[in-house]
Amino acid sequence: MTCLFTRRKLRGISGIEINKMLNTYTQSFQISSFDLNPNASARLTSLANYLQEMAYQHGKRLNLGFHDLKKENHAWVLSRLHLKMHHLPGWDDVITIETWPRSVDRLFVLRDFKITNEKGEVIGNATSYWLIIDMNTHRITRITKDIMELETREDSVFDAKSEKLEMFPELSEAYKKTVAFADLDIVGHVNNVKYMEWCMDAIPLETHLNHELVELEINFLHEAKYGEEIQLNCSGSDQMFMVNAVNIETGKECVRSRIRFR
Repeated sequence: MTCLFTRRKLRGISGIEINKMLNTYTQSFQISSFDLNPNASARLTSLANYLQEMAYQHGKRLNLGFHDLKKENHAWVLSRLHLKMHHLPGWDDVITIETWPRSVDRLFVLRDFKITNEKGEVIGNATSYWLIIDMNTHRITRITKDIMELETREDSVFDAKSEKLEMFPELSEAYKKTVAFADLDIVGHVNNVKYMEWCMDAIPLETHLNHELVELEINFLHEAKYGEEIQLNCSGSDQMFMVNAVNIETGKECVRSRIRFR
């Protein structure tokens, strides 16, 4: 589910900084017109794309990037993401994202992100849970030192642990989606930001236009494949919505998300 895209050259911005002692990677981005929603602020999905790129770029510099794992028939898979914005940047704003691996257990690598504006003020935070899968069997690979030895930082951007979202009761059908070519990433799977877009499209337009989307929690449960029919279901109010996506043929839940507006 890793997304790769070309890094833009920013006007007057060096962009990249690595602190090897703290195992931290920092990069700056300029918000472009294609990052914006109809309210002229950055889409959460655009910011999520930047987070993915940061994870890839840092992983590459740690010799744990997409191409490094591919040599061993392994790949990173995003299992869980919690992104919360205190302020959404606008067109031409420059944001700086700092990321670091926070902890490793037998299954997950936790990676945190801090987003700041040009004044150095924190405008958003995110935490993510990553798995490694065997590309041949699609089974999760337990992370041991012979697979990965990674220095981590203990500080977390959130006080509480991002727990797995519980099953949502009584969701209403929103719309059906056929997995298309544009949904697929470099390994032929539906990209995780596409799942986020599906979930946001299940929420009424009036909510998007009259409120500011500031927080997303999403769990990736089962992959969807090209041509499959997906049912999006939604329930909520002006401030918070629960959305999931279910494979119509198999009945398996692909994603489960909680989306908050301000």
